[in-house]
Amino acid sequence: MEILVATGGAAHSTRALSFAARLAEQAQVPLTILTIIKYEDQEPEAESILIGAKALIQSIAPSVTVKGVTRIGHPAEEILAEIESSPYAVAVLGEKQHHGLITRFVIGSTAQRVVEHSQCPVILVKGTISGPIQRLLICDSGLPNDSVVDRLRQQFPLLFRVVKRSTVLHVIQDEMIPSDDEDVQIIDGDSVEGRLLHHDLGCLGDEGVECTPRIRHGNIVEEIVAEVTSKEYQLVVIGAHRGSGWRRILLDDIANRLILKLDCPMLVVR
Repeated sequence: MEILVATGGAAHSTRALSFAARLAEQAQVPLTILTIIKYEDQEPEAESILIGAKALIQSIAPSVTVKGVTRIGHPAEEILAEIESSPYAVAVLGEKQHHGLITRFVIGSTAQRVVEHSQCPVILVKGTISGPIQRLLICDSGLPNDSVVDRLRQQFPLLFRVVKRSTVLHVIQDEMIPSDDEDVQIIDGDSVEGRLLHHDLGCLGDEGVECTPRIRHGNIVEEIVAEVTSKEYQLVVIGAHRGSGWRRILLDDIANRLILKLDCPMLVVR
């Protein structure tokens, strides 16, 4: 399977190219670079973008096989069309750091629109990217029959060629500040949270991934942001559910807020 990375030549696209290059090199898979233009007479500009993108990829990951694709049309629609045209393992997109209110809540950025409709997992790249992808944070606050780890294994098993260390974070929505011993009891016990963590740790162990359970208490978004800020994670995995129109904002409120708040690469699985 191949990795797809989209670029328009902007700074956030360059971050996506750098991340995709490292991911493809570590996973030992080919990389397809996609650029999109509005009109046919912009093809020379597209070719220039692809030449620059290939040069950047080769400077970071010289062993990776790279090809370029140009599409004409609307960026989000053409990225989705390309995803549907081939069995890509994952799509990698750069995400701008800030959006106005209209872009956030009514129109949505190109990256967020792709996340909403993509049939494959999507990595949104933000922040400073450097070094190999080694440490993974998986945010799972669901149930064993709806585990983010299960969805990750089904949708993006390629990731386990790359990452061998992970933390599984479960946020309990309460205002208590328990002792470390109480959190250990939750992890080791037969609570819903404990069963979920044991399920996830067992699945990751089967994939050869060394895993550490982590519990935080409070608001889900705030605690995930705090955890990411406290440690150096190269990739954060979050789950999202499919929706449309205003229902998308309601159903995917946590995922959307994390996309806006986190300043690091995020993998979104459904």
